[in-house]
Amino acid sequence: MNGFNKGFDQIGSCEKLKKMKKEIMMACTTFSSQEKAQECCRKLIKKNLIACAQVIGPITSSYFWEDQFCEETEWKIEIKTSVDKVKEVENAVLLLHEYNLPQWITWKASASTAYGKWVESGN
Repeated sequence: MNGFNKGFDQIGSCEKLKKMKKEIMMACTTFSSQEKAQECCRKLIKKNLIACAQVIGPITSSYFWEDQFCEETEWKIEIKTSVDKVKEVENAVLLLHEYNLPQWITWKASASTAYGKWVESGN
């Protein structure tokens, strides 16, 4: 058995994995361009509302809008923030957003204790 496989055999008893219990918030939205997505991220980080964000894209979004089928190229943002700041982040994103009805989806996630503390600190 090589060291890599041996490590997987020991995962069940690994104390580090048992300590991955810090709760953070994840959120996502989309923008029509990479530039607009990145600008939103910069503003949220500079206001200390989020710890970090990733801009992913381009992606293709398909949906119905006003009874018409649409396919658009968009850029997705994945945001990490604290549970306490998620409502403030939502308000800021809605103010910054270009769309009339922007996607805003949030969910709780478990993170390592150290990463979770970093997210809570905002930096």
